[in-house]
Formats: sequence, structure tokens, C-alpha cells
Amino acid sequence: MKFKLIAAACAALCSVTAVAASLNPVTQVPEVTFYIAGASAQEKAVQVVALDLFQIPGEVVKISQASGQKTQGWYGMSKPALTGGVSKRLFLAYNKTNGSNAGVAQVLSDAKDEAEANIVTLGAGCTGSGLAYACTVAAPTEADMALSDVYPGEAVIGVLPEGPGNIAISGLTVKRTAMEGFGIAVNPLLYAALQTSQGLCAGVAAACQPSIRRADYASLVTSDGATKTAADLLQNTNDNTPLTLVRRVNSSGTQAASNIFFANNICGAIGNGGALTLFGAGDSNPGVFDILENSATGDVKAALTGTTTNGYALGVM
Repeated sequence: MKFKLIAAACAALCSVTAVAASLNPVTQVPEVTFYIAGASAQEKAVQVVALDLFQIPGEVVKISQASGQKTQGWYGMSKPALTGGVSKRLFLAYNKTNGSNAGVAQVLSDAKDEAEANIVTLGAGCTGSGLAYACTVAAPTEADMALSDVYPGEAVIGVLPEGPGNIAISGLTVKRTAMEGFGIAVNPLLYAALQTSQGLCAGVAAACQPSIRRADYASLVTSDGATKTAADLLQNTNDNTPLTLVRRVNSSGTQAASNIFFANNICGAIGNGGALTLFGAGDSNPGVFDILENSATGDVKAALTGTTTNGYALGVM
């Protein structure tokens, strides 16, 4: 019995020592870097799918950018089938700054001079241990792939590069990967005010959920509409609470999707008629109807959480 126990202990020890250690981002440079740019709305999906590129997901080192644009990264040994039949040191990087079409723009351009292309690199600028490192050094990097919430031809006009030195949109390989749903999100104060104005119960039960009509939101976010205050939106002439539109930058796919649904852009702007003119940050009426532009979905979420934004706030996520 003792010999069997000793043999079992040896077998257990050998199985542990046979597992390769995680890579060290400081001393072991990547053999392959794959950079994904674009959509912030797809961040949670990226974080799940990223691990599927590696031979041993449990050994993948999480990389964060200590300052700057907050590149996320994963570092480990690739699945051999993904890197020519041989497992290689793979650094998978993802930068969601300024959204979908900031990513598509990087893929279209042969240059690496976009601000979003300056992503974190591995090496002496990294500190940490085990499965987590933060890195400070960044370098211009060509995007290998972009994630987008809309087709490239549906981007806000003017945000994608054209002409010499750029690939034409028709030259892109476009693959559908998933379906997304978008909706109007509001902060708690506006949620309660909508419930009151619509004669609904308080709380978050389904029966108490208020709504905003498509026409009312379109009127609020475009120069063509008359809805420009909290009183207009709530149909309550006594409500002078400040109202903030928390929208995304024009390069955002979420913003492009919102423009398509609420303002008939881009379809109405390319010859079909009916496009409405979108409001931007420069159209704010301070203290009455403020407009904030944010680079990522998480920024909109933060602005709509709790008391982060003064008064009422809403936006598309």
C-alpha cells in the first residue's frame, strides 16, 4: 500500500511539473502579434472568444495598458492550427477606443498614424507577475482586423479614409459574426420621471418599465426636431431639470446604428432623402440640454449610472 501511495504521489507531482509555465511578457517577446481594433459594444464577447486562440487558456497572461488608450491584451502559446501548424508565442491585442469605424479606418489605411493605432507593446515596459501584467510602452501597430456594429458602408459620412494610400471599402473582407440589439438607456432619475409622466408604478418590474417613443428621441437628438428640454420630453412644463444626451463619437458603430434608426442616416443622406441632421457636442444648451460625446460604450454606461451626470441623462447603448 505504501508503494502505491508513493507511486501515486510521484504521478501527481510529475503531472504538475509537466505543465508549461505562463510566458513572461518582459523577457519573452511575441512571435506573432494579432491586433483587433474597433467596436466597444463587443468587448465582453472579445474577452470570452480571445482565450479560444490559445493552446492552454488557463496559462494566458492578461495584459493591460497602464496609461493611454487602455489596450487589452492576452499573451500565451497559440493553438498550432492558427499559426502555421506550430504553437507560437501569441500576443492578441484589442483596442476599442473611438469605436467601430476607428477600427475599420485602421484596416483601410496603409499607414499607422491613427491615434488609435498606438497600442501597448510587450517588453521592458511591463510589470507584474503570474497571469497579470500592466505595460506602459506603446507603438504604432497595423490593425489585422476590425470589429464593427454596422457595415462599413453604413458608417457616418467622412469618418472612413478614402483615396490614395487606402484600401477601398469594396476591397474589405466582411464577415457577419453575431447579432446585436441597441436601445435607449436612461439614468435612474430620468427613469423615475418617465414612470411618473406615464402613470406607471415605481421600481424595475417589467410592468413598471417606461418607454420613449422613436419620434420623441429623434426629435431630441436632431436639429430638425422641437424636443430640446426635459419638459419637452416628459410633456411637463414645470420640469426644469437639466437634460443630458450622452452620445458616442461619430466613429462609433453604436452611434451609426442610432443614426440609422432615429435619423435615417446614412440611407437618407446618400440620395434617398429623409435624413435628419444630428446634434453633436457643439450644439449643447448648457444647463438645459447638454450633449456629451464619448469614445466607448463603457463611458456612456458610467455617465448613466447613479448620480454621475447632473439631472436627467439618456443615450443609446
